Amino acid sequence: GIGAATGVKLLSASYKTQPAEGRIVRYEIVLPVAGSYPQIRDFLKRSLAEIPVLSVDQLTLKRENDRGAGQVHAELRLTLHMVKS
Repeated sequence: GIGAATGVKLLSASYKTQPAEGRIVRYEIVLPVAGSYPQIRDFLKRSLAEIPVLSVDQLTLKRENDRGAGQVHAELRLTLHMVKS
């Protein structure tokens, strides 16, 4: 929903649970996305505001050779921090 609202194209996603000792479980998410730089910033801003247990671990940006197009490809590495039930 956040991707559609910001105009960011979510190309795919991969999820991985990290082993945890204690009460917190970490779900690592890798999202390759495409959009303009302001759209990707807005996507991250809204995601962090709407999902308080989300953190940004790494952000890789790559612009194609045509600067006039304004299209940026990014790989977002995010983590959801959840309490074990």
